[in-house]
Amino acid sequence: MKQKTAIFGQTMNEILTDDELAACTEILRGKRISIPVRLDTKSEDLIAIPFSARVKIIENFGGCQVQFPLNKRFMVCYYSRKGLNGNEIATKLNISWSTVSGILNSSNLHRKGHRIGGGHK
Repeated sequence: MKQKTAIFGQTMNEILTDDELAACTEILRGKRISIPVRLDTKSEDLIAIPFSARVKIIENFGGCQVQFPLNKRFMVCYYSRKGLNGNEIATKLNISWSTVSGILNSSNLHRKGHRIGGGHK
């Protein structure tokens, strides 16, 4: 299952915009979800995420059961680009300030406005 989760996470970075990925991660991070085969199928797991993201996820992973990745590194950089400081990010993600600081200091990509992990802007 770890391999499938890794592929799922990597694909999410490729098919979703930053805002879609952040919205999905805020709602689903770490949660095991069953992805319906069709868009018209009700899914309590996916109902709260943006419609555009729901369509892309179902098109690519319909019928699969996966664990949504935490996307910790992406979320730290995303919130930093949105103007949150280290303490605010740590509180929002329920991680330590030193973890936030370490992620931001380990990569200068977030300061240049680049997406961590590739994908859409």
